[in-house]
Amino acid sequence: VLCAMEGYTKVKKLGAGAFGSIYLVRDDSTGEELVLKKIPCSDFKAANAALQEVKLLLKCTHQGIIAYSDFSLASGSDDAIVINLLMEFCDGGDLWERVAAAQKAKELIHPPLYTGWILQITDALRYLHSRNILHRDIKLENIMISGPDHNSVAKLGDFGLAKALSNPLSDDGTIVRTSTKCGTPDYMAPEVLEGRSYSAPAEVFSLGVVLYALASVRIPTMLAIEVSQGKPLAWNRDYLPCD
Repeated sequence: VLCAMEGYTKVKKLGAGAFGSIYLVRDDSTGEELVLKKIPCSDFKAANAALQEVKLLLKCTHQGIIAYSDFSLASGSDDAIVINLLMEFCDGGDLWERVAAAQKAKELIHPPLYTGWILQITDALRYLHSRNILHRDIKLENIMISGPDHNSVAKLGDFGLAKALSNPLSDDGTIVRTSTKCGTPDYMAPEVLEGRSYSAPAEVFSLGVVLYALASVRIPTMLAIEVSQGKPLAWNRDYLPCD
């Protein structure tokens, strides 16, 4: 089956979500396996917003960030625009799958293994923040593993919600912050959940939730129903990742 991008053959569908579908494809000339992300857009405004991910990732070259190699625009059904993103394939799955598998087996994840992954993602975040980029959706599902466990590398992916800050410092020397509430509530820092302005430290909080999930082998789940109802969250409650 031919892929939408010339020179690649579709191997299988890996998944689908609100932002499109993901496929495993093979480079016809080299045999290398890559991931094709197809993002349907209803109009040029939506397409331009989706291309934000491409613009950001083409600037990023770090071993802890999924490498993007190419992209194209195509026509879809009902005159929709489809953005095809071609990126690195990680054969070790994502951290959500790792936690779920450990839960099912009633085992813990080896501490040196997950601490190594966290250190790698910490370095990737340091790289992004030094370039004034916020990922804004740090979670288990967006951290992929490449290679065998004894020599694995954790890589941050899915930059669909990422934002490049125009200037790291304001006129008075303080850190520029953003206030758009986005991401996954299970991993959000208090200031994000409460609709206040936030910056890089909010992503450190999210990574802390990922670390807790790996160490406890529990999928993070918000206990406060107020979040889903759009009410302010009281952070003096118990907050523990749970099954």
